[in-house]
Amino acid sequence: MGNYNLKCLQCGRNYLGDYRLKCDDDDSFVRAEYQSKELDLKNAPGIGKYNEWLPVQNLLMTEAAPITYKSEELANELELSNLYISFSGYWPERNALIKTCSFKELEAHPTIQRLIESDHSSLVLASAGNTGRAFAHVSALTGVDVYIVVPPNGMSRMWIPEEPSDSIHLIKMEEGNDYTDAIHLADRIAKTPGIMPEGEQEI
Repeated sequence: MGNYNLKCLQCGRNYLGDYRLKCDDDDSFVRAEYQSKELDLKNAPGIGKYNEWLPVQNLLMTEAAPITYKSEELANELELSNLYISFSGYWPERNALIKTCSFKELEAHPTIQRLIESDHSSLVLASAGNTGRAFAHVSALTGVDVYIVVPPNGMSRMWIPEEPSDSIHLIKMEEGNDYTDAIHLADRIAKTPGIMPEGEQEI
């Protein structure tokens, strides 16, 4: 994982090839510094074009990516001549092919690829909708085990665009529990050997 370095904005400590949000020394945020200062777009679909600036080694092969287009109707309504719109979702007429209709899919693909390239076998997360749906979708595509803790009000949003696979493990909480309770349960499951929490892959 040597294509980038994480640097603490406060103390300057470096974390080469790590995957974290904060510094161990002072709890400050870290910033990615890439070996390549200019992004070399790859000949790949979707966000795989940006592989050089993603925390993975192998090329991502997914059609999921945001699209940007020049607005006409909304621009006219707002009396603007140079309005561009970026869209993350499913709009095949404009080649927007995020099949779960959520930008969270752009996180799920590299996160699970990162997991595949590590020594960990599965992932756990809490979700009331978009995140769980995105990770379930990528789990179905890759076969990587994903444990998704869902509060009762989130189950209706746990659809995916293909047949569910045995690698998707939905854990529905009982009535009376909410998203915060789901987070606490996911944290407990993350203490199981081999299972990584979705938000803190320090691998």
